Amino acid sequence: MKMKTALFGTIALLSVLLQAGTRISDCVIYLPKGSPDSVETAAEELLYHIKLATGVELPVVNTPRSPMIALGDSPAARKAGIDVSKEPYETHIIRTVGKDLYIAGRDLPKDRLTEFGGHSYGTLYGTYAFLNKAMGFEWLMPSQK
Repeated sequence: MKMKTALFGTIALLSVLLQAGTRISDCVIYLPKGSPDSVETAAEELLYHIKLATGVELPVVNTPRSPMIALGDSPAARKAGIDVSKEPYETHIIRTVGKDLYIAGRDLPKDRLTEFGGHSYGTLYGTYAFLNKAMGFEWLMPSQK
């Protein structure tokens, strides 16, 4: 079953990137400096699952460089027309612009709460949505791997 999921995930990710004319091995994961912990976790999850599905370990960079999978609210995302600052908490936007894939959500540092007293991990939830919908990953129960 793991092999089926990994194969489907590889095909799905490649189709997203190939539509943009990009090879997975050319991509980087862009994690803006000073990102909230939840966005760093999103990068770790994306890195782990892409390697699981493709065998390719993408470099994580702090400066945008195309082709990239850009995580979080950043100047690069805003330049691409993606602004999550007015979106509801916990939401996310997943969009390709040119050869780049953006996963951005409204995120708060873990020591800051929303006006409703909760946390907001929009980019992390967007990353899980991408891994599930675009790559076919499913998590049936918590585990280390």
